[in-house]
Amino acid sequence: MNQSVMRLIHGTEVRARPVFKQGVRPSYWTGIIGNRTVHRTFASPSEVFRYAERALQEDPRP
Repeated sequence: MNQSVMRLIHGTEVRARPVFKQGVRPSYWTGIIGNRTVHRTFASPSEVFRYAERALQEDPRP
């Protein structure tokens, strides 16, 4: 199941997408803030959203 999780943070769409390597659980998660890909991996969707929250507070560009 490659379904992404989406949330609006400060009016910007943030997506967390699972990446599967083996098994049924995701190996890691990637993030997209607005239309920009975050070049880093995350352990969970909530980690993606925390990162996006901090990033958007520092730089509110969509």
